[in-house]
Amino acid sequence: MSHSERAPHLAGLRLALTPFTIALLTAGVATGASAQPIGSTTLSPVVVTASGVEQQVKDAPASMTVISRDDIEKSGYTTAADVISHVEGVVTTGFDPNNKDIVIRGLPGEYTLVLVDGRRQNTRETMNRGTGGVQYAFLPPLAAIERIEVARGPMSSLYGSEAMGGVINIITRKVPEKWSAALDSSVTLQTDDDYGNSRETQFWIGGPIKDDVVGLQVYGSYDDLTEGSNFYPSADGAYGRDTRSLGLKLAVRPAANQDVVLDVSTQRLTTESTPGESVPPDLDWFKEQHRRTSYGITHTGRWSFGESRISLYREDSTQENWPKSGEYVDNRKLSNTGLDASLSMPFESHTLRFGGQFLRSELSGIQNEASFPNYPTNTDKVTLNNYALFVEDDYYLTDDFTLTAGVRMDHDDRYGTHWSPRIY
Repeated sequence: MSHSERAPHLAGLRLALTPFTIALLTAGVATGASAQPIGSTTLSPVVVTASGVEQQVKDAPASMTVISRDDIEKSGYTTAADVISHVEGVVTTGFDPNNKDIVIRGLPGEYTLVLVDGRRQNTRETMNRGTGGVQYAFLPPLAAIERIEVARGPMSSLYGSEAMGGVINIITRKVPEKWSAALDSSVTLQTDDDYGNSRETQFWIGGPIKDDVVGLQVYGSYDDLTEGSNFYPSADGAYGRDTRSLGLKLAVRPAANQDVVLDVSTQRLTTESTPGESVPPDLDWFKEQHRRTSYGITHTGRWSFGESRISLYREDSTQENWPKSGEYVDNRKLSNTGLDASLSMPFESHTLRFGGQFLRSELSGIQNEASFPNYPTNTDKVTLNNYALFVEDDYYLTDDFTLTAGVRMDHDDRYGTHWSPRIY
């Protein structure tokens, strides 16, 4: 795996303003900017996505790629989506520059599950039909990411049907031993006036409030793209885009074997299209804004009998539209409330994992979606409850051969019960 190539910038010139990294209250960047020392590339990376517990990538029951912090810094890319799209088996697709989505092994983006620190990101349902172009604008800035794990192929026995194509798990930095910070800023100037210029800035700062007990980190990003001046008969040009994000994580260690993390984040994506610029002149001016706010608490315990993890979280997402020169049209809102719990128990010849999940989703503001004359109007609010249980076991048959077998049961209020077995 190599990510040493520089990011392409079509018809443009990138100013040499990135990376510009600073360290605050430390003697140097190398020792303070990361949560822990980055190991030598000759060591096998540690992953958690394939089974829910830490293991070397060579032992993981899935086809895995790990993008380390060092790989990210060397890549030259400015967003997590750009980094991920260059992984083997992962493709960026979309019918125009505003609807890009990332798919794994050819399955639609709806079947690629995105996790941040093991927690699913589920806000696609706020969008009518086309679901690309938004989800990957809501990923953490690269300055806040420790590594990215990509599992290619079905992972539905652990994560459900959303993971039929694969799983992308973004692991953010842990609180470092000393206060540290990173700032990255870049500007892309296009040599062709038909393409919009862009600016990107992101930051991360973190450190201990009380050594080995309480730590804090804050991160954010700002991305601005000027609207392009080109469109095509079958596809729009690049809309004007404004993306902003801010996140906060508070880590508490009440005991040597327990960790509690509280996190809050908010993202906003605003796009705007002007007739005769990025869209044909016979269309109306259009503005669209997506907002997402998430918050949660996660407890991890390391016990004599195994390791437990419990996570309670909620995310609220809205999509608002202003077509026809500013006339407000609709507001769709999605709220997800989830509870995940798992326990991993190692034995002499095998490791047993089991757990469950509850997810409640409420989608409102959809009464006018796909309405037809002389037909009943849609309900304006839909609520779904999903319950899941899973169990998986790694059998160490020989020193060089491990058999993984598991099954997941999902029960949905509307769609009934579904079983997802796996042998690897």
